[in-house]
Amino acid sequence: MLTGRVTDAQAAALKSYAADVGLPVYQATVRALELGIATLVGGRGAEPAQAAPASVSAGEIDALREAIDRLSQRAELSDRLTQRTLYAAGGGLCCGASGAGRKR
Repeated sequence: MLTGRVTDAQAAALKSYAADVGLPVYQATVRALELGIATLVGGRGAEPAQAAPASVSAGEIDALREAIDRLSQRAELSDRLTQRTLYAAGGGLCCGASGAGRKR
């Protein structure tokens, strides 16, 4: 995984390009990197990967956000349940090990 920085002028150019071709800025940045790397490699068999078409509707994006929110909530509830189970099990083990509750 690589990260990089662009100048303000490069960022403006990417944003302008993205708006002109109807892509999100991220996809436009990926496309620019792919084409730039392919140009640097120059005919050594490197082909830029095809970017996914920007045909996702706003409704689909909203549905995806809602699904992610539901998954996050379920993960949080699952984590809470796991923590409570471990706490109760740990308490039982401690009581058992200390002999608490035994009749003598």
